[in-house]
Amino acid sequence: MNEKDIEKLITKFDKSNLQELKVDENGQQVYFSKIDSHSKPVTHVEKSDVGDEKKAKKENLQLNAPTNDNYQLKAPMVGILYFAPSPEKPDFKKDGDRVEKGETVCVIEAMKMVNEVKSPISGTIVKRLVDNGSMVEYNEPVYEIKED
Repeated sequence: MNEKDIEKLITKFDKSNLQELKVDENGQQVYFSKIDSHSKPVTHVEKSDVGDEKKAKKENLQLNAPTNDNYQLKAPMVGILYFAPSPEKPDFKKDGDRVEKGETVCVIEAMKMVNEVKSPISGTIVKRLVDNGSMVEYNEPVYEIKED
């Protein structure tokens, strides 16, 4: 798939009624989405072989591994994660902030529904493990929390 093919796909996707489109061709993946109300449509292109993919997953697991006995808060669903209720509002929690059990720490947008993610424990946010506005998978670590 070359740049012109991708540009044609973008044009056709913009004119279509589709909300999402994923094309996988010869190890190249292209993903388009119109589902996010917080940002512009997403265009993602990647090329990898199986060896690189396994290496990347291993590195990602190492990056997201807890540094000690801290609790990892994981995404309860697939969707786009936001650390604030809306772009103009402050983040629910930042690194170093105290969090109480049941307190909202982020939201995940899935199928045009915004779902609050609440902390199951009380403690201190050690660090965020994903970027704001990123797509998260089910059970993907989102926060590292030092439990009281």
